[in-house]
Amino acid sequence: EYLFEDAGSIDFGLALTTVNNHSQSVNVQRNDWGGVGSPGDLDDAWFPADTIHDKFSANGGDFSNGTGTYDILNTMFVWDFASVRDYAAANYSSSVAGDCGNGFCPSTDYASDVDRYTEEESTAVYVQYNYDGEIGDMPYDFHVGLRYEQTDVTSTSAVAGYNGTSWVGDTEIALVASGDRVFETQKGDYDYLLPNLNFNIEVVEDVKLRAAYSETIGRPDYVSIQGGTVRGTLANQSNGSGSSGNPSLLPLESQNYDLSAEWYYAPSSYVSVGYFYKDTKNFISNTNVVTTYDGIYNPASGDLYQAALAATGSNDAGTVRQYIFENFADNSAVNITDASDPNNLVGTIEGSSANNDELLEFFIDTPSNSTRNSVIDGWEFAVQHFFGETGFGVIANYTIVNSDDKYDNFLLEDQPALVGLSDTANAVLVYENYGFQARVAYNWRDEFLNSRGQGTGANPQYTEAYSQIDLSVSYDIEQVEGLTVFFEGLNITEEYTRVHGRADEQVLNLTETGARYSIGARYTF
Repeated sequence: EYLFEDAGSIDFGLALTTVNNHSQSVNVQRNDWGGVGSPGDLDDAWFPADTIHDKFSANGGDFSNGTGTYDILNTMFVWDFASVRDYAAANYSSSVAGDCGNGFCPSTDYASDVDRYTEEESTAVYVQYNYDGEIGDMPYDFHVGLRYEQTDVTSTSAVAGYNGTSWVGDTEIALVASGDRVFETQKGDYDYLLPNLNFNIEVVEDVKLRAAYSETIGRPDYVSIQGGTVRGTLANQSNGSGSSGNPSLLPLESQNYDLSAEWYYAPSSYVSVGYFYKDTKNFISNTNVVTTYDGIYNPASGDLYQAALAATGSNDAGTVRQYIFENFADNSAVNITDASDPNNLVGTIEGSSANNDELLEFFIDTPSNSTRNSVIDGWEFAVQHFFGETGFGVIANYTIVNSDDKYDNFLLEDQPALVGLSDTANAVLVYENYGFQARVAYNWRDEFLNSRGQGTGANPQYTEAYSQIDLSVSYDIEQVEGLTVFFEGLNITEEYTRVHGRADEQVLNLTETGARYSIGARYTF
C-alpha cells in the first residue's frame, strides 16, 4: 500500500501460484450383460427379498411428492456379496486380474493403468486506487483497480494402451491391452485483464448507496483440466466409451454489475436491498467426442458379421456369433474355446482389418467451454436487528435468482441450462452476551436443476425444495484466553432430500441423513 497525502492511496501486489495434482487409478472390470454361466448357478438364498419403505421415516406419500397416488415399488433384492463374488471368481474367467489373481477383486497397482500429473502456474499483478471525500454533505469512497492474470497448464499422462478387440460375449467387446502405456503431454494457457470499479456514498445519515462493476474469472476444477484419455475396457456392438480432461479449458468469465442500498438504523442493526446482474460465458459442460483409434476394430461390423446377418436374417447377437463359429472356424479371427456343445459354441471373435471390420467408435466424455453467453440476475434482501443491549437479535435474508437458460422438460436433448441455481433464504435467532454465543438457524433452498444427465442421455434431475434447522452454542472460557467450548446440531428436525427426473413422480433419490451433533473445544493462539 502506498499512501498519498490528502489524495487517497494505492494498493498493489504480485502473486505467484503453482498448484500440482497427481492422480493414479486402475480399473478391474468383469461384467457381461449378455449373461455368463447357466441358470441355477447361483443359490437363490444369496438374493433374499426385502422392503424399501420401512428403511425410511418418510412415508409412501412423501415418496410420491405428497400426492398419495403413486406407490413406488416396495420390493428390492439384497444380496450376499461375498458368496456371489467367491463363486464367480472360482467359476468364471477374467481377462483383467486384481490383487487376488482374478477379476473379482481390486488392484492396488495404480501406476500400471492411469497416471496423471497436472501443474497449473498462475501469475497475477494488481493495482487499485482508493479515494474518499465528500460531495456536499455526503461522504463517499471510490475504488478503481486493474488485475492481470496469466495461467499456464501442463498435464502429463500415462494411460493403458490397447491394440485390438475381442468379441467375448453376446453384447461385450473387450479391448485387448497392448502391455504398453500411452504417454502424452498436453498444454493450455490463458490471460485476462480484469478491471473493477466501486463507488459508495452516504446520501443521508446512516443510509448508504453502493454501485460496483467488475470482471472476474472462475477457473476450471483440477479434474477437468487433467490430460489423458481413459477408455472403458468393455465396449458394446455399437461403440466404446471413455473420458478425458481438457487442459485447454478456459475459465468462466463474468461481467458483474451490483447496486445496493443499506440503512443502519441502530447499532448492529440494518436493512439492505441489492440487485445483481452477471453476464457470463465459457460455462463448462461435458460433451461426447466421437473418435476412433488405429488398430481398434469392431468385430461386429465387417465381412463375418454381415455374412451372418444375411444368412440368419437375425440381428440377435447370440445367433450371429453362433453362425460365425459354425461357418468361419478356420478364420484366423475366430477362436472357439469350448466346442463340447455344437449348438452352443463358446469362444471369441477378434477385430481384424483382414475381415474389413470398421474401426470401433468411442464416445469420449470431454469437458468443453460453451459458446453462448448466459445472464444471471436477481435481488438480495437482508435485515439484522439486535434488541438493545440484551444480546438477542434476528438475522434474515432472501435471495432471488433468475437465468435465461432454463431446462425445458419437453425437449429430449441436451440443453445449455445452468445447474445449481435457485432462490435461497435464511432466518437466524441470535444471542451474544457474557461470553455466550447461541444461534438457531432456519435454512431454505428452492428446487433446482442439479444435472442435465443421469449417467446417459439428456435426462435432467432436480433437487426439490429443502429446508433444515441448525443450532450452535458456544462459551468463551474467561480463565483461559482463546479457549471456547461448543455444542452444535445440524438438521435437528431430521429433514430429507428428494431428487426427481422430468416429473415429480420419477423418484431418483431420497436421502435421509438424520441429525448430526458435535461437542468440542477450540483453542486459538
